[in-house]
Amino acid sequence: MKYLLSISLFLVLTSSVFAQDLIVTHEGDSLNCKVTNEKNGYVYFTFKHKGETRSTLLSDTNVISLKREYFEHTEISNIEAVRGDYERYRIAFSGG
Repeated sequence: MKYLLSISLFLVLTSSVFAQDLIVTHEGDSLNCKVTNEKNGYVYFTFKHKGETRSTLLSDTNVISLKREYFEHTEISNIEAVRGDYERYRIAFSGG
């Protein structure tokens, strides 16, 4: 029974990995990306540019269309989408 449950859970989780989102902007750009959040009038997303993973945001007034799980081919893994390119630790000094 555990074996069947494990296989079923694995199949459900791996099917969600292969979907990416489509954002179409007012400028006519179509972005193959992974939307990570929609909050306070902004759409937060992660995308690949020249092989580098980048995280950014757009005002929802600049977005014409947002379709979740539009692309079957994924450029960004779910781990990259959540993590982005942020360092885990950051140290800063300030003076005045």
